[in-house]
This record gives sequence, C-alpha cells and structure tokens, in this order.
Amino acid sequence: MQSFWGVDRVIFFVSEVDALKGKRGVLTREEYTHLLLGKDSENVKCIEFVSLQDMKGSIYFGGQYDKLGEVANMEWDILVIDEAHEGVDTYKTDVAFDRIKRKFTLHLSGTPFKALANNKFADDAIYNWTYADEQKKKRDWDVSAEEENPYSTLPQLNLYTYQMSEIIKDELQQGIEIDGETEEYAFDLNEFFAVTNGKFNHESSVDKFLDALTRQTKFPFSTEELRDELKHTFWLLDRVDSAKALTKKLREHPIFQEYEVVLAAGDGKLDDDEETMKSYDKVVAAIAQHEKTITLSVGQLTTGITIPEWTAVLMLSNMRSPALYIQAAFRAQNPCLFKVGTSFKRKENAYVFDFDPARTLTIFEQFANNLNPNTAKCGGTAEERKENVKELLNFFPVIGEDEQGELVELDAEKVLTIPRKIRSVEVVKRGFMSNFLFQNISNIFGAPKEVIDIITKFEPIEEPKSKVNLTEEVQKDLSLDENGEVALSDEFVIGRTKDVFGDKIYDVTSQVQETMTQMEQAPDKVQKAIDKLKEAVKQSAVKAVVDTAQSTYGSDMKAADKRQIESKLNHEADRMIDKLHTNYEIERNVIENQRVAEQQARYETGKTSEQIDKEFEQKQKVAMEKFNEELTTAISDFAKESTKETVKTVETKKRSVKRKPSKMVSEIICVVFQGQSRHSLWHTEIIR
Repeated sequence: MQSFWGVDRVIFFVSEVDALKGKRGVLTREEYTHLLLGKDSENVKCIEFVSLQDMKGSIYFGGQYDKLGEVANMEWDILVIDEAHEGVDTYKTDVAFDRIKRKFTLHLSGTPFKALANNKFADDAIYNWTYADEQKKKRDWDVSAEEENPYSTLPQLNLYTYQMSEIIKDELQQGIEIDGETEEYAFDLNEFFAVTNGKFNHESSVDKFLDALTRQTKFPFSTEELRDELKHTFWLLDRVDSAKALTKKLREHPIFQEYEVVLAAGDGKLDDDEETMKSYDKVVAAIAQHEKTITLSVGQLTTGITIPEWTAVLMLSNMRSPALYIQAAFRAQNPCLFKVGTSFKRKENAYVFDFDPARTLTIFEQFANNLNPNTAKCGGTAEERKENVKELLNFFPVIGEDEQGELVELDAEKVLTIPRKIRSVEVVKRGFMSNFLFQNISNIFGAPKEVIDIITKFEPIEEPKSKVNLTEEVQKDLSLDENGEVALSDEFVIGRTKDVFGDKIYDVTSQVQETMTQMEQAPDKVQKAIDKLKEAVKQSAVKAVVDTAQSTYGSDMKAADKRQIESKLNHEADRMIDKLHTNYEIERNVIENQRVAEQQARYETGKTSEQIDKEFEQKQKVAMEKFNEELTTAISDFAKESTKETVKTVETKKRSVKRKPSKMVSEIICVVFQGQSRHSLWHTEIIR
C-alpha cells in the first residue's frame, strides 16, 4: 500500500472519513485542492470512486445533499461506468452522467446483451474480452516466460443440467385436476417452489428433490467427496417466501443440517444497496465461522459482489434473462485458496447446477453468440454460431442426461438442436424441451393426446447451411446491406418523409410558454404543468404524426406497428421532457444552495441580504429562460425526428416482410385447452 500511495507519489487517497484523517498518503478534499494550486499541479492526478446511489443523492445530480460538488465541477479525462448493464438506462441516471464534464466515457460490463442488441455502440467502439478469451490465455500461456501467468488462478466453469422427471414422477403421472378433468403438465421451477402461508405447495416433491441432491450419485451433494468440494454454495430462487421455506427445510434435512444456511433475500428488492451489504456481511461472517454454508437469494448478491469461497451456484428459478443468469452463474468463478489441514488448495473448478435444461441450453447459446458483434441479434451463419458454441464448450463444458439418465458431455450440435425439438408457445422465445433430456415427453410436455399426436407428425427440416442468395436488383429494391438486413439510407428516409408529411409543422411553442407561466405562477403545481405539457406533445407530435402516416400507408402500416411506434415515441417524449425538467430542477436547487451559503457568509463578504437575494433571483430567472429555450428546441427537434422515425419504421417493416421467404406454419386448434389455468404447478399452452 505504501509503495503505491503516499507523499512521494503522484497518486493520493482523498477522503473525509474521520478514521483515515492523518494517515500517511491520505488527504482531505481541502488539502488536495491546495495541492492542485501548487507548482507541480500538472503531475497531480485524481481518480474518484463514486457509487451511482451516492451520486444521485447529491444536490448536483438530482438529490438533496450538498456533497460531491467536485465531481460536478471538475473537468474529467474519462468517466468509467462499471457494471454498465445495471439500471443505467433511466432518465435520472442519464441526467446524472450528463452533468459530469469529461472527454471520454468507458462502459464496462460482463453481460452487455441489451446494449449490443439495441445497437447502443458502434462496432468500432466495442472491445470484447470474454470468458473464453480469458480461459484461452490461461491454457496457452508461455510457461517459459519469466512473467507469471495472471490467469492461472481463475477456475473453469462447468454447467450441469438435470431433468426433474424421475424425482417427481409420481406427481407427473397423477396430473392435476382442472375443472373436474385431469390434465398432464410440464415442469415449472417457480411453481415447483411456490409457497402458501409459509409452506411449499408441493411439499413432498421438494422433499424428494432435496433427498435426490444428497442420495442419487449423479447429483452434486450425494457423496462426502462431492460435499467437500461444495462447502460453500449459492442458491437462487424466485420468491422471498420460497427462500424462507427452503431455509427451514434445509435446516431440518439429515444432510443439509450440517450447513449454516444464510437467508440473503431481504424483501426481494434488487436495487437496495444497504440491504445487499447486510446480506454480504452475513455471508462473510457465516463462512468465517462455519465449515459449510448455503446462501439462499432471490436476486441479491448476483452482481458486483465477490465471495471467493463459493464454488457452485444452484439455479432454482425460471430466470430467463441471459444477463441476469450469467451474472449469477459467475458468482462461483472467483479465484480462491482454501486451507486444507496444514496445506492450501486452489479452486480449480466452479459449477453451475441447473434444473431447467430448456432454459439452460438456450441461454448458453446466447452467451456464446450474443456477445460477438458478428453473431449478436441472430446474425451470422448457422455454422458461425455453431463454432462459437463449440469454442465456449472447450472452456465451459455442459453436462446433461442421456435417455438412460446418465450424465454425458454435450457437444455443440446437441446444445443447438435440443432446444428446437418440440415447440410450445411458452418456450418459443425462451427455451425448449427435448426428447434427449426428457425420456417421457407425454409426461413432461403436458399436452392432451390430440396435441401430442399432431406434434409427433411434424417433420424436421434441416436449417440452411448458407444464406439465401438474392439478385443485386432485389437487394437494391429491398435496401439490403451486405448481411441481408434492411438498411435504409438517410437520403431515402428524408425524401420519403417529405412525401408523407409535406410541409406540416407540429408546433407546441404555445404549450411550452403556457407551461412556463404555470410554473412561475404556481410553483407548488409544477409537476402538474409538466404532465400537461407531456400530453400536449403526445397529441401534437406523436398521435398527429402517426395518424398522418396511417392515412398515407394504409394497410402497409399494421395496427400492431402503429401501436408500437406510438408507444415508443410517447416513451421518448416523456423521457426527453423529464430529463430537461430534472436538469432544470438541479440548477434551481444548486442556485438556492449557493444563495443560502452566501447569506451565511454575508458578514465576510459585506453584502446585504437584499443584494444577495436580488443577485440569485436573477440567476433563477436566467435558469428558467435557459430551460424554456432548451425545452422549445428539444420538442421542435423531437417533432421533426418523430416523422422520420415513423417513416423509417414502416418502410423497414415493409421490406422485411418482402425479404423473408414464405414459411411453413403449423397451426393447432386450441379448443382442447379451454379452461386450463396458469396457477397449476405445470401448465400447457400451444404455439400457433
């Protein structure tokens, strides 16, 4: 520490915490500011660590407390946003970041699925360093080099996925009674662990599940040797009451009673930093005091938290988000050195145990492909996607069950094809069930016999190995790029917008002026005035635009597309006005904070109270005029952009429909499903 921080270095630790005052290398903010005014100020650098929650509490970023003024006032070289996938897309966060003056911004994320899917960054602004890259470096490091392999301590992840049919086959065979009739059903993890009045709805099944984990040899806690490798594990559930009920079950279980069970569920809120730290402290304390622990969570401790001792994660919920799933899975992949007797043992492997093979394989494929710009958003050829899966499997093996229930390592072909074997509405976009992983489909995929008969007659069609070749004339007519995707030029969009909307002007200047007047005359009703302005913008710059487009495009603009465009533009209008208003409120609060400070120091400055008030009254007036100008300009620009956005969306949809070859669609009459309920442990639906 002293070799890095200290008075003989150009990096100092700046803190106002009492416990650090007077420590070597630690400066107060005032001392640091004084240092900046010295002769060697060019050599003095500053790195400031701030949590998003702390920053939002500052008066300079939308909060109420006079703190972090230096963050708002300094000119920074770069803003680094860690865990950039975590709730940074709200307008309040945008406002906070926008108020930091800097030259560059770097977003860091281990799971940027959403950002890549939404084209948030240009291809040349993306740098990828994946788990597979890390493990390749670990494997291929030159052992003859003098430099130590920095990747050697990183464990390899292993994914085990299990079927549930044998554990709960009695319930599967019994079915569930709906409207007096017994129906078969498909397995659902969230419903499996559902609780009523503190008790599991399917108590005997949960008991069998825990017994299987500790007694059937293929499961993770079945032998003393396996339990020794999994001394500290992290179990993820869907509901707080489920976690509480499972805590009780584990403490009463013949094997799991040996483990200290930590309930890290809080009230289920994932954005409560204080509650998360309480849970973290509980886990750290439990591991320090007990040889074996199990941590139960409903979302806490899944991101930005390091518990080195965790060696496995058990997925006991229907988590569908690839980002959330991968973040949780990697909680077990942190390096750790365990003390075993008088020696030490390094964690070589980390594990993920999953009990929903459908979801597991779907997310694995997304993890392999959706972080690669070439194959994100379903891009790339089938062969390229398969190669990515094969590459990841080298370092992240997936072990599933074969038809005999034996564990086997899955290859890329199985990972990609198993999820496509049988289709249901519930799983078309989320995950699929397979004959390979489930021996008795009529039991697991719970559909009436009539539906099963139809499904079994489906003939599989092999996916094309290469892209369909279109003539240059067709590609030009459909505005296709080199990847076969519709890409309209700016010139075309501008010209077509002129054709559709002509010289119409969607002006809301009068509504803006009315809002300003209301804010001045009735400060206690500011939000009401802002909400009224939002509605005016939606009517004048959204609904009017979409209706005009509808009258021009007719049937080419589908009702669903119209609703989607209108909803998107309404959301953008709300966000735009909210951001501008929040910025204005921050300006007002900062000015008022400065006025109070000036009043408190008027004996030193010699100014009178009246002079100070008049000076800051003028500043408030200037701030409102600035808000008025920015609001008018932004809404005017938004109205213009909304016309182009509407045209671009409709024209892209038209060409996309023409681009797609005709498909074979299997429709199943759903009369047999009338009256079925979603509130059962297993449910059945059908795809059209």
